[in-house]
Amino acid sequence: MFSDFELNLNRQISGLKTLRNISELTKTGDRFMGTKGDRKAIGYMKRQFKSYGLDIKELPVKALIFKDEKPHLQILATREDLEQPRVTFMAPLLRESL
Repeated sequence: MFSDFELNLNRQISGLKTLRNISELTKTGDRFMGTKGDRKAIGYMKRQFKSYGLDIKELPVKALIFKDEKPHLQILATREDLEQPRVTFMAPLLRESL
């Protein structure tokens, strides 16, 4: 019913190994698409899949990714100019991945 490959793969996967994989993935940090942690997690899982004898095929994907920029604060007027100062806050932006 199952091929030799499937039986061999089933013998290599266990609950304990799965917990170790989860533990390793949590060490990669933020895994938001396009971040350093995302790339580290992808590399880790590729190595795991290859160790099970699986072929890996990567396909390009377009998605919004996090662009890590420092917030910017700009004062538009002083208290003397207005009763309450107005400020602009620029949060980190999302940009389209390649």
